[in-house]
Amino acid sequence: MKIELSLDLRTKMDIATAVGSCLPANYTDHHYLYMIECRRKYEGSLTAMEGDHSIRKRANALKQYDSLPWLNRCLEAHTLVYIGESSDIVRRLHEHMWDRSQNGRAALFTKLFPPHYLRDLKWFPNKDAATLAEKNVRKILNRQFRDQKAFAYSDVDENETWTAFFS
Repeated sequence: MKIELSLDLRTKMDIATAVGSCLPANYTDHHYLYMIECRRKYEGSLTAMEGDHSIRKRANALKQYDSLPWLNRCLEAHTLVYIGESSDIVRRLHEHMWDRSQNGRAALFTKLFPPHYLRDLKWFPNKDAATLAEKNVRKILNRQFRDQKAFAYSDVDENETWTAFFS
């Protein structure tokens, strides 16, 4: 699956239409595990050094730079993946794409590295099953791509030591 999360998808209805073929008819009755491929904001517009500075500056503006042990690893990675869980996938994708202000509901990761593609979407019967899958998928991806310039992040176990990459 590779659905582009373009800037044209301004409303929840736009997002529902874009991902509609992947959703069951009663999509609000499920818990979803989703995988978003993210990009550095500066891709295509700034040099890597300028872009890294821009992301660090944004992290400082969000007042959380010191508590981001994974940020430097993300800046070295070529591929960034965010893994999340939600009972309302359309609302959550909309938040990741458009609610990135300091007090916004987007994850800090997607505030720094905006969503680019929806890469996978699975539904589960309840939140516990989806949360367990989120944790396991992130660990599997980080193990599988250990020697590549890739990094998978989720908010589950956020205090975990991030040694899977670049060690």
